[in-house]
Amino acid sequence: MKNLPSCPKVVFFDWDGTLVDTAAQGYKIISEVMRQLGHTFITFEAYLDSPSLSLKDYFAQILMPSEWKKGVDLFYQIAREYRLEALSFFSQSPSILELLQKNNIPMGIVSNKESFFLNLEVDHFGWRHFFKVIVGSGEAKEDKPSAAPLLYALEKASLKPGSEVWFVGDSQVDMSCAHKAGCYPVSVGLHASLYQEAPILQANNCAEFYAMLVEIFEKNSQNEKTNCS
Repeated sequence: MKNLPSCPKVVFFDWDGTLVDTAAQGYKIISEVMRQLGHTFITFEAYLDSPSLSLKDYFAQILMPSEWKKGVDLFYQIAREYRLEALSFFSQSPSILELLQKNNIPMGIVSNKESFFLNLEVDHFGWRHFFKVIVGSGEAKEDKPSAAPLLYALEKASLKPGSEVWFVGDSQVDMSCAHKAGCYPVSVGLHASLYQEAPILQANNCAEFYAMLVEIFEKNSQNEKTNCS
């Protein structure tokens, strides 16, 4: 691979669609919410193309002002019943986290998922030890695409934004957040590249991103040996 950047000093991840495959589950729950409110919902394909907003922002966008808060409450009621049902991660996600940890790269999560469910899912996979900080929806003054949650996560980790701080996500919301925060936007998947605030580094999927990281760390190791010789 050509034109790969140097090693990151810290890596923050989005959660849904980046490390964990929750699309089908989220669609199922929102479809049920819409049914209970007397509405039909968009197709699964259209749902995948919709912005990865926080739940409250998403429902405020698709429901009437008089009912979006009820929609949020219904979502959480339904989600508590089967949120971990069939929850899965992308096959290379553990390898990515282990590789970064092996190379002493601090990691964190910045997600638009409500904190209770986000932390529940992190613990479900036994991944808490990988992350220095975990920030969910509502913890910062605004959710993504604002820079606020990423800047809040950096502050919690006693870190500063910059080009060596990577934010890895799958959507335009994530890329916009990274750009606004002055960090390095990395996309896993093709969807985020379709917009103006595009990623600087792009991988087609987690497997390709893992291969990129391996090459970056190998190159860094070779450079260190050369400098010491």
